[in-house]
Amino acid sequence: MNRTRHDNRHSAANSFSRSAHSHAVGRSVPHLLIFTKVYTDLIPVGGAAETKWRFEKGIESMKCKMASLSLGVALIFAASMPAVAGDWNNGAGGLKDYGRGAVAVPAPMPVPIFEANYYFRADFGIGTSDDPETRYIGEPYGQTSTTGTFGFLPGFENDAFDNYASYGVGVGYKWGNGIRTDLTAESRARAEVRREGRYEFTDTGGNYVHGDVNDETTIRGAVVLINAYYDFERLLSDSITPYVGAGLGFAWNDFSRGHDTVQTVCNGVGTSFACGGGGGATTTETVEDKVQHLSLAASATVGAAFRIYDNVSLDMNYRFLYIDGSESAGIDIFGTSSLLSIDATYVHQVRAGVRYDLY
Repeated sequence: MNRTRHDNRHSAANSFSRSAHSHAVGRSVPHLLIFTKVYTDLIPVGGAAETKWRFEKGIESMKCKMASLSLGVALIFAASMPAVAGDWNNGAGGLKDYGRGAVAVPAPMPVPIFEANYYFRADFGIGTSDDPETRYIGEPYGQTSTTGTFGFLPGFENDAFDNYASYGVGVGYKWGNGIRTDLTAESRARAEVRREGRYEFTDTGGNYVHGDVNDETTIRGAVVLINAYYDFERLLSDSITPYVGAGLGFAWNDFSRGHDTVQTVCNGVGTSFACGGGGGATTTETVEDKVQHLSLAASATVGAAFRIYDNVSLDMNYRFLYIDGSESAGIDIFGTSSLLSIDATYVHQVRAGVRYDLY
């Protein structure tokens, strides 16, 4: 009888277990399957001792299964941690971005170094020039001389071309591969041609003629050149750059001439710039004129640039400068046109300047 009740109750318990199991499967919750099995084992069958034994067995079974589940979850989590860490820490980098794909961080781009192309320059030079030949074209003195004794006394004419100083500015451009060009404008040193002294002769009427002359011409102006250079490789840790260059342009000449002659014609024989017994007549001729004239100019340069700052260089060079000849304006002296002609000038200069790179 007891056996039958036990079987019936066990059958009822099995029926209840299958119902609960079906319900759990329908909900697809794996944890309820474990609980249902444990609950089935707790159904009392043979009294208090058997019930206690089954209860303890169910608890142990549940602990074992929970431990297995926890171990499986831990293994899965541990296997996925490197990928998650790679996505999180080395990728987006924030908690809000957990689980996202890694974001590639581009490597820093190198900053290009651009060398300035345009530059400004200022230069000062001093040197010497040869003494160009000067000629007065159209002499009014001695044209009526018949004795052949006409002449100027020693020291009558001198000039001042020896010292040649200049200063100027310019702007240039670097084309690359060591090639650069610039346009420069500079003052031309003041030069002077002086004619000062005395002359004497006997005219066709037998009269003694003598005179005092003071003729002075001042030459000022400027030189404008288009220059081209070739820079060699830098030396001594990029601080020195030797170069050669040549230029072509024009010289602007400003002639200012002033003339003064005091001439005396004696009415008889004169000696030592004095008239004999009969006295004489004195005439004064004063003339001034000013004219501008252009002439060809060319140069050849060799030097070196010394870098003193990132964009500032000291430029030291030797320059040979050629200035073509020119003529002053004609002035009338006693009815005769007179010109001052100056031949070509050759200048040797030592120059120093500063170059400033703009951008």
